[in-house]
Amino acid sequence: MIFRICVILLAANLCAYSQGTTNSSSGNPKTVNILQLLWHELTWKINQDETYKEAQRFEYGDGVQENETEAIKWYKRSYKLGNEKAGIRLAQIYLEKNIPETSKAEAVAILKKLSEHGNEDAQKIYDAYLHNNKSTP
Repeated sequence: MIFRICVILLAANLCAYSQGTTNSSSGNPKTVNILQLLWHELTWKINQDETYKEAQRFEYGDGVQENETEAIKWYKRSYKLGNEKAGIRLAQIYLEKNIPETSKAEAVAILKKLSEHGNEDAQKIYDAYLHNNKSTP
């Protein structure tokens, strides 16, 4: 719904711009700039959510064959786009599975970073990891 509204508003403002109706002396309508920024933020949010959903599909075999490697790939993408849930799940997979130490170090780094940014779920997992391993990374 929000996506459709943004498209309609952006189209309307682009039409106004092409007809010469602007809000600034430079010829660039302020509303178009604002809507372009809104459009960017909206598509960014959609992408991080969609990549997270794709990761879950591969992790749980929802409509596709279960594939942990693909799930990890999509969780990484989503986390890089800013999805904290994806980072937490990625870290959990790394810590739960028998994987290389470099991946465990990456998991701990993700949890530490998210904890420092106030993510309570990441903090709980990070604290439990530190408690169980009796060391600080």
